Amino acid sequence: MKSFAPILCLLAASFLHAQTEADPFKTQTDAPAEPRWEGPQQVSCCFEVFKLDQKSAAEQLAQRTPDIEFYESLVKQATGGTLQREVLMIVRARSGEKATAKSASDFIFPTEYDAIVNRPPQDPSASADSPEATSLSLALPSGSENPILKPCAFETRELGLTAEISPNLGMNGEIIDLSVNLERVLHHGNQAYGNGLARVEMPIFDRQEIRTALTCRVNRPLLIGSFNPSSHTPNPDSPSEVWLVFMTATLSRP
Repeated sequence: MKSFAPILCLLAASFLHAQTEADPFKTQTDAPAEPRWEGPQQVSCCFEVFKLDQKSAAEQLAQRTPDIEFYESLVKQATGGTLQREVLMIVRARSGEKATAKSASDFIFPTEYDAIVNRPPQDPSASADSPEATSLSLALPSGSENPILKPCAFETRELGLTAEISPNLGMNGEIIDLSVNLERVLHHGNQAYGNGLARVEMPIFDRQEIRTALTCRVNRPLLIGSFNPSSHTPNPDSPSEVWLVFMTATLSRP
């Protein structure tokens, strides 16, 4: 019996060593799955704006193609260079919260003026050291006094694109109730008022907005509205354009 002891020890060691090495003929199990996230989901909304001429847009919309197919067709056309993707903006928010993304620049312009009135020299009440000032808005004085206008009040307007979302994810995680506010503001030149030294120019703004509440599916593009260019275009003879706005909502977690 003693002669078998070393053999038994050797067999036991070999068995233990085999347990520690991976069996090449055995399928390896995957790494442990991450714990399921039980917290609130985050919703990402991707806004894309495609610019089409009005005739082409009307023809494609008349086909009543489902939104996802229409979107894929526009992406293919944009990739081929037959139309332009004007905007690509992403906003992410936690379900039940509000989020805003903004791409804009400040445009500062005067809104009120002081009219510095220089009276004729024969008027004894006039003095070079004490000019008479009158507060103005857009109604400017006229006459022989030729007032010199000095801005005294200013206003700031943001030019660009602003997107605001407020998503609420459904219980099944497939449907999203969403409030959307998409606003675009452009500067289209100035309008002149008055004459001579009393002439001022006020800016003309083109404001376009889509404000809506809708229900969408996750990962499915949706046409939410359109923008039309302002009548104050540099070239009025150019073809009319339409900007179609699509939104795709996806889910993400921290």
